[in-house]
Amino acid sequence: MPEGPLLAEPKIAKLLALLKKAEGEAVARVEAPRGENLHYVRMKAGDETLEAWKIRAPTYANLQSVRTMLVGGQIADVPISLASLDPCMSCTNRAVVVDGRSRAGAILDGEQLHALSVEKTRRLRSELARE
Repeated sequence: MPEGPLLAEPKIAKLLALLKKAEGEAVARVEAPRGENLHYVRMKAGDETLEAWKIRAPTYANLQSVRTMLVGGQIADVPISLASLDPCMSCTNRAVVVDGRSRAGAILDGEQLHALSVEKTRRLRSELARE
């Protein structure tokens, strides 16, 4: 790891204030138990929301090997082959709403998921402000 200062801020309010001033883009690559986890973030100065946030979870890349693993095998090989990948299906690039409300069973695209995320973040902030 290269020498230099580390940024760690335990106070969430101060961290959020620092993030509001951030601008530019960054890529973070971390070795996780299932493989490499990659996050890309882009922000504009003074903007409260991210301009872009892309995540490439290890499971997304690992699932590409499933077909090769199963060709020529038997049905009984399927569970152990899939288990060897230790898949995290929620790490793939989709979200399905199954709560039975207005979007029951719908597959959300990126814009819809982002809108729901912004709505929830604003709700949580207002709840924290009341405490």
